[in-house]
Amino acid sequence: MVVIQIEHGKLRGKTGTDRQNRIFYSFQNIPYATPPVGKLRFKAPQPVQPWQGIKDATEEGSESVSRHLLTKKFIGSEDCLNLNVYSPELPQDGRPLKPVMFWIHGGIFMTGSNKTELFGPEFLMAEDVVLVTINYRLGILGFLSLDDPSLGVPGNAGFKDMVMALKWVQQNIAHFCGDPNNVTVFGESAGAAAAHLLMLSPMAKGLFHKVIAQSASALNSWVVGQRSAQTIAKKLGFANSDDRKILDFLQNVPAKMILRAQIQIDTDDFVENDIRFFGAVVERPSNEEAFLKDKPIDIILSGNYNHVPMIMGYNVREGMAFNDIVPARSRKSFFENMELSVPFALNIARGSKISKQIADKIRLFYFGDVQRNREQHATQYYDLVTDTSFLRDVYFSVKNHMKTATKPIYFYKMSLETELNIFKKLAGATVPGVYHGDDLGYLFKTLFTPDIAPGSVEDVIQRKFARLWTNFARCGDPTPDPNDDLLNVQWKPVAKDQVHFLNIAEELTMGVNPEAERMDFWTRIYRINSAVSKL
Repeated sequence: MVVIQIEHGKLRGKTGTDRQNRIFYSFQNIPYATPPVGKLRFKAPQPVQPWQGIKDATEEGSESVSRHLLTKKFIGSEDCLNLNVYSPELPQDGRPLKPVMFWIHGGIFMTGSNKTELFGPEFLMAEDVVLVTINYRLGILGFLSLDDPSLGVPGNAGFKDMVMALKWVQQNIAHFCGDPNNVTVFGESAGAAAAHLLMLSPMAKGLFHKVIAQSASALNSWVVGQRSAQTIAKKLGFANSDDRKILDFLQNVPAKMILRAQIQIDTDDFVENDIRFFGAVVERPSNEEAFLKDKPIDIILSGNYNHVPMIMGYNVREGMAFNDIVPARSRKSFFENMELSVPFALNIARGSKISKQIADKIRLFYFGDVQRNREQHATQYYDLVTDTSFLRDVYFSVKNHMKTATKPIYFYKMSLETELNIFKKLAGATVPGVYHGDDLGYLFKTLFTPDIAPGSVEDVIQRKFARLWTNFARCGDPTPDPNDDLLNVQWKPVAKDQVHFLNIAEELTMGVNPEAERMDFWTRIYRINSAVSKL
């Protein structure tokens, strides 16, 4: 056991061993804000209060009230605003501070946590960085928004949790040998979208210095939320249009009842509305500082955001996860009705002539003029879903940032298939390609990580992957050393006329314009309606 002093009190931590069998220090369940309970439910987080004595930080804290990503059981607590810190060293005179990597978990803003069952620190500890992993509020608890500005619920509370955690890092991370002036925010899926949104938010200015967004961006349609207070209250049996009365009602309903209602709403709404109830909203003017003042695309094109180096990329067949994300009754509709793949960002009414024309173009491009069969056309189907749910808007984010960015952007394509592709194995997927989330197995040790034999392909590529990410966290360049025999590649940032990308496979290679034919197709689709085109 080890005891340290931070700004709010003393912590008792423990030690672990990294991939190289070296000691690291672990401090878990550290509160970074006041528990958001009672009248603080749905509100912006409040600063954590100091404590007396020594707080035990040897066990993991509770995640937000949610349904477990894998078991589907109801779990969590409203007292969830906690984080973990892992460090190879503790401060001593003369020792330089280390780069900080601030991890945001995914889970479509409805599930997930910072727990070591999926996010063990052993791999990154071997690369001599300080790792912070956070919990934040999920679902309605984190993303309820009301129209009445006087009620203090303008939305985006879950993102404001992340800002509060970053402020905690600025105040405290030096006590763990972390450098507050070298913080990299990174995340996957919803966590990647959150990392990108932090880059676009004025609230987060100066709190971090680099961003890594894995498999999502702020432009993905499922990231966008909408005002849903009346809908959730009605589902719970309270039909009223008065925001104040709805808030009072929702602040007194047991959290697990809210969870059951939001799961039902999300399931009912999935097919017909690509804009979900739980996500980012543009906040209406109020007395509170706004996390998001404008639409993400407008912020990007304005250039008025936090200009920091960025890595962004995707896995080659993320769409295989569609079967686990979409309710079973809805999958057939997505396959048979191509209008459901017409981007909502185009603001084209379903059933209209132009919507049907675009749907026909999508069908012909991905499937050809043949009778579609989901089993016989699985790869085409998963490529379509990869593009519409993940890659297309990641690619467009990079293309639009290229117009205004003053810092380098690095793009990647993840095509690795080894025993560390945990999620594909858990799903039992058999179609060739890399599943959504399979990149995580190269950065974090999980409950499902197999033994890694020294010199195996898993051993070598895991070290390569972690080295790229931690190099970037250290200096803003993932391949700064041309003599690094492990990497043996120079990862070029994107250019205005070429989207350079690193293909992360058993061998690291550079390419230009990933999935060019498919991305050109979607560029043309967006240009059909020039009034809304941002390309």
